Amino acid sequence: MNFDEKLSMLISEAEIPEQLSPENIALMLKQKTADKNKKPSVPAISMKSKKQAMIFRSTAAIAACFALVFGIMAFVNNKGTALPAGYLDNDVEVREAENYSDVYKGIQDAFVKNGKIIDDESNISYPNKTSSDTKGNVITAGTQIKTKAQDINTVVEYSMTSEKVEGVAEADILRTDGNNLYYIANDALYIVSTNNGKMTLLSKTQRNNIYPVEMYIDQNKLTVISNNVDEVPYQIKQAETTAKVSEPVVSTVTSVSGKAEGGSTAAAPQSAEVTPVVSTVPGTTAAPVTSSVSASTASTTGTDTSTAESTVPSTILRSNVVVEIYDISDKNAPKLTKTYKQSGTYISSRMIESSLYLVSNYSKYQTKPLENQDDLDNYVPAYYINDVKTYIDAKNICIPSKVVSTSYAVVSGLNVQGEKPLTSIKAVLGNVRDIYCSTSNLYLIGNAASAKDKDNSSITCFKINKGNVGYSANASVEGTMINQLSMSEYDNNFRIATTTTDSKSDKHHSSIFILGTDLKPIGSISNLCGEKTIQTVRFDKNTAYVVTAEDKAPITIALTDKENPKQVNDKSSNSNSAFLYKYSDNRLIGLGTELDEKGKQKGLKLSMFDSTNASSPKEIFSTPLKGSLSEAFADAVINRKALLIDSTNNIIGVPTVSGDQYGIKNYYYVFSYDETKGFIAKGILDYSDVDKNCEFNRGLFIGDVFYALSNGRIVSAQISDLKVIEALTLNS
Repeated sequence: MNFDEKLSMLISEAEIPEQLSPENIALMLKQKTADKNKKPSVPAISMKSKKQAMIFRSTAAIAACFALVFGIMAFVNNKGTALPAGYLDNDVEVREAENYSDVYKGIQDAFVKNGKIIDDESNISYPNKTSSDTKGNVITAGTQIKTKAQDINTVVEYSMTSEKVEGVAEADILRTDGNNLYYIANDALYIVSTNNGKMTLLSKTQRNNIYPVEMYIDQNKLTVISNNVDEVPYQIKQAETTAKVSEPVVSTVTSVSGKAEGGSTAAAPQSAEVTPVVSTVPGTTAAPVTSSVSASTASTTGTDTSTAESTVPSTILRSNVVVEIYDISDKNAPKLTKTYKQSGTYISSRMIESSLYLVSNYSKYQTKPLENQDDLDNYVPAYYINDVKTYIDAKNICIPSKVVSTSYAVVSGLNVQGEKPLTSIKAVLGNVRDIYCSTSNLYLIGNAASAKDKDNSSITCFKINKGNVGYSANASVEGTMINQLSMSEYDNNFRIATTTTDSKSDKHHSSIFILGTDLKPIGSISNLCGEKTIQTVRFDKNTAYVVTAEDKAPITIALTDKENPKQVNDKSSNSNSAFLYKYSDNRLIGLGTELDEKGKQKGLKLSMFDSTNASSPKEIFSTPLKGSLSEAFADAVINRKALLIDSTNNIIGVPTVSGDQYGIKNYYYVFSYDETKGFIAKGILDYSDVDKNCEFNRGLFIGDVFYALSNGRIVSAQISDLKVIEALTLNS
């Protein structure tokens, strides 16, 4: 019996005098207030009156104690008897900044109160410029979408990666319209015509210092999201010297199809000055700032360094997320129509109809002390529309009452079809590591203040609608989010799985939290699977499937009783299906390691589970796979984009890799599935290569042709038997 239960029992058993009833206490307080308002008088005080006064004071004191106890009980009961285990009582309020001075003070408070920076860009895992790395945009269970081409006379069926949330599109490095492949590889955008497997490279678009990560197609618009890192001058102190350096930014679109040339130059070389251009600042005037350059770079810039300080770097790196919208009516020469960028490093994005929601993490001011609140560029994030810079208005910056991070999460809503791309933009002080998006809510997951040697996670919810973004709620839970799969919104509830590690003992345990969409606590299950290492959690309606490194089969958590989630299944399997994906109703595909009788890993295994009994899925068929998971696919296993799962057309595709001292063996398996025979191999693509550039990372089909893609080549094959039609080499 815990303290609250004992206290409740003692109070319920105690006989409360009539004088201490709530009604009489209210009368006593009312009488006391009335007496205070009377004019003071000095009557004679009898001994009897003194005794009565003492009794009254004692009674009032006891009443106050009971009132306090009942108040505490009422407080607990109003929260649902008690906060769910691991949910942190949230007394943090978030408000809009009044002005930039308000923002400056919030950041300064974070430095002073924390004594150190708890996070920065260097220890956050982001997608880098390698196009096969798409961490942060994750797709889980679901079947491939069967779609029809819109811009050709013949109707062609093709596969596209299914979305995690119905109605919410997720970016990827591969798209198709049924006639062409749009593919990001080698820091470039390739457009390839397919023509029943006879491929032709129509165009390759590549820009200096802009590294494409993912993209969307919406009608005739191709939206490409890229990371951009600029080296910009660093203000040392006010000086008379101004340096100027060349910074060519060139975009080329080269036609290589043998047709008429359609090349164009999207941007001419530009120069960057140490004295920045005056920027548009809502409600503020920004003055130009001059800077000197250190001797370390003087030899390359030819700058007079007589007033410079060589002990301080002359330049710093500035990260931006770039959104480029292309008109792809002419595939030989895609036309760049609009450019938008915002401060920070790309975290993730989602698209609902034509509205794109873009999230970045910004912490540039950590590279320089905050010395002057007028220097907005050091602590206020900005956005650029066609290279015109604007600082985010103070009223669109949210400040928590307890600032625990000096980073910003920047969220914008864009209209890719509109004349002006930006619909709305918000920033909140606090880092962001990942997101989850439904059709009406966008959740940002970041770091919360650590407590009792344990890391915690912050959750910030924004309401979204047609590109408009508005702050809604925030909360904190114990632990660190396991991965992007371990979040879900269902039946007006938000669910998240975390792992908590004690920094002193190094022991860990995991939990699942159920919150309302207002982020108020509903229920939780903690100490999930003891101290076992959870690899992933997959939510499917009112069931969560938990896969650990130690268990042979997924552990099932029933979420029907939201206040009291429970573990319900036993474990029986000879494989560790580290990742589960929906194939069809009552069927889950498992991909993981095959184990021998002693539990030792001996290879990869593709399994089919019968989930008719959701509480205890049973493996019914399996097939071994050669090799292991490649680096590109290991990440894609989590985000599911490297898998081709199409139950409608009965196609399952899995890429693997095997390496030794002589090179790499790349495989792409294609199966069909039969309810009585299990997995039936259609064929396997098998290539030997010297390096990892040819590891398969995506696969899809158009009509009767299957396409397997890597950074080095695209292979087309007959889908019936995987006989190769053609291999197109991509120049890096």
